[in-house]
Amino acid sequence: MYIGAYEGSDVGDITISDLRIYDNALSSADVASLYNSGLATHQQGTESDDRYDAGVKTYTSPSIDLTANGAWGTTPFSISHVLNGGSILYYTRSSQNNSTWSDWQAVSGSTIASSPYRYLQWKAELQANAELNDSPVITDLAISYVQDSSAPTNPTDTALAYSSTASATPDLTSGNWYNYTNPKFTWVEGVDSAEVGQSASGIDGYHVVLSTSAVAVPSESTADDCYAWFESDDREFVVGGDAPSCVLSDNTYYLRIQTKDNSGNLASAVTIFTYKFDNIIPSAPASVSSTTVGYSANNTFTFFWPTATDTGSSGVAGYEYKTGASSGTFSAWQFTAETTISNIEAYQEGQNFFYVRTKDNAGNYSGTASNNLALSSFYFNESAPTSPQNLTVTPATTVSAPSASNVFSVSWDKPASYSGELAKYYYCVNCTPSASTMTETTPTQTVNRTLTNLALATQQGKNTLYLVAEDNNINATTGTGNRNFDSYASADFYASTTAPGAPTSLSIIDVSDRQKSNWSLTLTWAVPSTGGTPSLYKVYRSTDNETFALAGSTTSTAYTDTALTRAQTYYYKVYAFDDAGSTSIASNTVSEQPLGKYVSPPSASGAPTIQVGASTATVEWTTDRTAFGSVEYGKTNAYGSVASEASASGTHSLKLRGLSPGATYHYRTYSLDDSELIGYERTAAYSTDYTFTTLTASEISGIEISDKTLSSVVLSWKTISIVSSIIEYGETQEYGETVTLSSTGGETTHTTRISDLAHSTTYHFRVRGTTSDGDEIVSQDSTFSTTTFPKVTAVVFTTDQSQGGTMVSLAYSTNVMTTGEVQYQAVDVDPEYAKTERGKTLFVETDEGMKVDVGSLRNFTQSELLAIPVVPKGEAKNVYDGVYALKRVQKVSDLEDGLMYIFTIRGRDEYGNEFASTPIRYVTGADTRPPTIQNLVIETPVSGTGIETKVQAIISFETDEPAQTKILWGQGTGSEYPNSTETQLGFGTKHVIVLRDLDPTTSYHLKIIAQDESRNVSESVDTVVVTPTAQQAALDIILKNLDEVFGFLKLL
Repeated sequence: MYIGAYEGSDVGDITISDLRIYDNALSSADVASLYNSGLATHQQGTESDDRYDAGVKTYTSPSIDLTANGAWGTTPFSISHVLNGGSILYYTRSSQNNSTWSDWQAVSGSTIASSPYRYLQWKAELQANAELNDSPVITDLAISYVQDSSAPTNPTDTALAYSSTASATPDLTSGNWYNYTNPKFTWVEGVDSAEVGQSASGIDGYHVVLSTSAVAVPSESTADDCYAWFESDDREFVVGGDAPSCVLSDNTYYLRIQTKDNSGNLASAVTIFTYKFDNIIPSAPASVSSTTVGYSANNTFTFFWPTATDTGSSGVAGYEYKTGASSGTFSAWQFTAETTISNIEAYQEGQNFFYVRTKDNAGNYSGTASNNLALSSFYFNESAPTSPQNLTVTPATTVSAPSASNVFSVSWDKPASYSGELAKYYYCVNCTPSASTMTETTPTQTVNRTLTNLALATQQGKNTLYLVAEDNNINATTGTGNRNFDSYASADFYASTTAPGAPTSLSIIDVSDRQKSNWSLTLTWAVPSTGGTPSLYKVYRSTDNETFALAGSTTSTAYTDTALTRAQTYYYKVYAFDDAGSTSIASNTVSEQPLGKYVSPPSASGAPTIQVGASTATVEWTTDRTAFGSVEYGKTNAYGSVASEASASGTHSLKLRGLSPGATYHYRTYSLDDSELIGYERTAAYSTDYTFTTLTASEISGIEISDKTLSSVVLSWKTISIVSSIIEYGETQEYGETVTLSSTGGETTHTTRISDLAHSTTYHFRVRGTTSDGDEIVSQDSTFSTTTFPKVTAVVFTTDQSQGGTMVSLAYSTNVMTTGEVQYQAVDVDPEYAKTERGKTLFVETDEGMKVDVGSLRNFTQSELLAIPVVPKGEAKNVYDGVYALKRVQKVSDLEDGLMYIFTIRGRDEYGNEFASTPIRYVTGADTRPPTIQNLVIETPVSGTGIETKVQAIISFETDEPAQTKILWGQGTGSEYPNSTETQLGFGTKHVIVLRDLDPTTSYHLKIIAQDESRNVSESVDTVVVTPTAQQAALDIILKNLDEVFGFLKLL
């Protein structure tokens, strides 16, 4: 084998970089493995030219391209040489780009001190032996390194951005518009990770460009004015600083970056910040206007302006506004995104100024207060006009020369001082000027400043006319202009007749008949209490409360205005006229809308028509107005089923489904208005009872629904020559659920229960059968409804205290037939409630301490009662009614007076479904009836003999309610009762009191005093008792009998 140039060849000088000799041939896979293993070895063969001159001779290798050097290997520099008495020193240097090289550094042993870059050079300094007859020979050299062929990772976080180099805190957001010409950007460092079997060479630096192209490649954009290279430890880019020629213009810029490692690997370019730049000034609004024209008394103004334009790329963000105020909220610019702003306040009376400027999304403004702004003046005044001038009443009168006719005219001049325009005047006669006592002038009277031929006098002799002015500066709070009823002009005049005063207490009610579309309003008023006697009243009507026209006249104090438009607001005022035609000033003004309710249900035009099938029937009828139609139907006139329309119509058609073939049905129709328009009893809408008979089916017949519950029904039908039947059912005619049954092939009666249904729901179903011949027949679509879940629909309480204690009657109704049970529980107000602010108003101080004021408690609403904390008193009780009904009245008769009870209504429907109402709290009335004393029995046993004989009077009686009792008594008869027993402790209904040591054969009279727990007191009639003689006494027998009767005499 010959390597190198040989004589006669055309190959030039050859340098062997790497030579290996193997004892067998290498496959292509072996060669690839050596190339990609990450351990590359370059050998420099022995130089053919030995030097033997004295001194150091240097050999420098060519540049060696390591391609991707991540780190030096375990033995970076492996050298084999023969010194031959001489010496060799080795050096290396490296480069990333093959142009800029590091300094030469000596090799120590096998360690290379140079950085592991892509390009490497080595040199050897050789020195011959001392005799100069032999030179060192390098026989072998190997460089060992680990590859880094993977590109580094760019910074993953969005760059931080600052409005200027002076900003210490990042204040810019990627993707937003700005107008800063020299922003600053910083970023986190990139990451250089090695692949398996390789080593990371580390970050060298970053190619960065701020470009208008979202796909710009920084490493290919080095000629761009906004390009810069940054070392790995320098990650701050200032526009105009690091790239001095970088000048921004109106555009979107992308901060593009490429990370480069020490092996020269480059990451793909990415955008780490989007900077939108716009420094073009937007235009100001072309104009600005106020919704208030002229002066306003209401210090709140609204301004609007047209949309402004922005030739810059960021677009208009909104507007800033301010007034000419020197302080306060509106002295500084405020921002809005709209083109209108409200609630702007004036800063002075008279002329004010309002400014608007445009702001774009980059923060550019159209101008300042003196440049490129929109400007509007607005006027504010809240001072009322002064009094009118030169008020004159004609004809001229005096106290000695009054006017014989109550017809006067008035003229005046404008006030000396006012703002804006004068809107109206107010006048009254013999009154204290105020909004409620004065009449405003008409537009003509206001303009002419005259009142012509009015009956102004309201009394004989002297009359005084008052006049007040109002400007047109409307105050939003009061709804009027500026006016001051204390700033009035007045003029005296005299009359010998008196005009009627204004009608008073004018009121209005809606008396419309909706069914007849007769829309009417009725007005009533009181006869004037001042002025002359009215002989006629005229009623004036308006739809805008400004222009009034005569609606009619009457001699009474009531008037009905008819033929009105429904839901139109009408305004009315009334004038009184005397016999001479003198007119009062106007009454107060009232307004109303005629709405009305129907007082009778929609009327059907004749009997309904019906189309009958085997299992369905269609009922049709028409009504004189749109309504919601329903049909109740069943095999008896108790009906039991109902079909209803979902929307109102004047033509009604309802199909009754699930009917039995060949059966007679009863039905009736009814049509109802919308619930808000019903002013009649619903039962008045029922038609008469009608009947129809369904057709007979031959194949599938006798379909019936029975045993309906909340979640199931029983379906039965007959089939002839059907081998199998399928029931299809569901909430729509799409069905969706099936039940399959087999048949014998002859006549078969089928019965099956369909379960897992929803309560109160209408289901569609049909029967599909297969005949013996394999044909399929299908019944008509039918419906059934599961049982309606019962609930209470209305409850009314009434209290009756006339019979032996409090009795409450509960009248209530349910949506279906149910039994009824009233469960009631007595409760006391929790004493702790007295400590609350609300509770303090409920408790009152009594001799027995703090007690609930029942009168106040009874005035509480249900929601207020429910909010009161209570504690149970005694056991819960109940009253049961097992009769099924829709409406019932149940009485609870053993209640206490003046006590709160919690009532719960329960029951079951005919299917056993149980319901319970929401608990209702109810307070019984205070006890005002005294106890009744009854069943009085007096026994007079005798004890002792002779002069020692004494008689006892054992007095037993009952009261009809718990009470404390005592007996007043004395000898003889009369109205004096010198003796009294102690009042019995506790309250009870059975009482025994014993009068001891009475004389025999003596008359005594007594009466019983009874007091119930509410301190109601009753007295018995005077009762006379004559004690027996000693011979008559039979104490043992009497006591025994009493003990058998009362049992408790042994306690005496």
